[in-house]
Amino acid sequence: PSPPPATRPRTSPPPYGLDAGPVQQLAIEEELREQGIRIGDLSIATWVVPSLIAYGTAEQRERYLPATLRGDLQWCQLFSEPDAGSDLAALRTRAVRTGEGWRITGQKVWTSAARTADHGILLARTDPDAPRHRGLTYFLVDMKKARGIDIRPLREITGASLFNEVYFDDVLLPADAVVGEVGGGWRVARHTLGNERVHMADQMTFDTGLEALIARSAGFDETVRARIGALAAEAHALACIGLRATLQQVSGGQPGAGASVRKLVPDDPPAAGRRTHPRTPGPAGRGGRTGGGGAGPPRLPDVPLPDHRRRHHPDPAQRRRRARPRPAPGLNTPSTTRSRSRKR
Repeated sequence: PSPPPATRPRTSPPPYGLDAGPVQQLAIEEELREQGIRIGDLSIATWVVPSLIAYGTAEQRERYLPATLRGDLQWCQLFSEPDAGSDLAALRTRAVRTGEGWRITGQKVWTSAARTADHGILLARTDPDAPRHRGLTYFLVDMKKARGIDIRPLREITGASLFNEVYFDDVLLPADAVVGEVGGGWRVARHTLGNERVHMADQMTFDTGLEALIARSAGFDETVRARIGALAAEAHALACIGLRATLQQVSGGQPGAGASVRKLVPDDPPAAGRRTHPRTPGPAGRGGRTGGGGAGPPRLPDVPLPDHRRRHHPDPAQRRRRARPRPAPGLNTPSTTRSRSRKR
């Protein structure tokens, strides 16, 4: 039977997908887009699936992949910490081996979907004496059943809470929660982050209503036309970055950090294009509020567009624009100790 609409199984090998290469994947997505077929998105699970296929055990693949590809399991990413964002290898969350499995203690931050996720991917330090990149291990966490997990929403100035702090207080994980080798988590995490870059580059599309603005731009004033032109140029540049990532994959290389440029763009074309509508002059700018028979600005699709989906992704640019979260009361971390010493 064909997969449900919520899945993206094209690049996964059988029995989980079509095993499509970069060129085939691009062709499939272009054909679907040409026919107006919405491409479903598994959000963070889109990055988890390839890493489980590459590094997970047969039991882990069988347990998690079918349900994830059906859209039945939601995931969150537990990598970043207050002192380990861009420098991920500096993370301090500890994982100590016990007779029952692993005990996790520490704090993660900027975790989207933590309150709704069924499972999480966690990077923790299992060997504090090893070099920074070699003492890390990649774990799978049952966010619903594991005891000792405290999720605290980060309230933004808008009143929304798109991100969370997640505290682990002696959380027990089973021995089979490890993905890959103990101490080899950095390699698995890099694989996951590489898939994140490809996923972000894959969303660089130009079919988000910007064409409709361009078609109607002759009736706008010079300021609005200049804004639309800038949006069009930026959209084309982002699309070229996506194609470059595809070409790198075709040649057998990795997408590289260049594909993450999308995440650093202050305002992507889909979101900016929607905000351009209210600034169009006359009745056209008022849209549906006019009482006459004017057409008004074109209505954009009522589907999650790339900038909506990005709200569920860890975004370094967004992190830098938000206040630094404070540890929970009573949690004496190295970062709080340094802060107190500076105040003195």
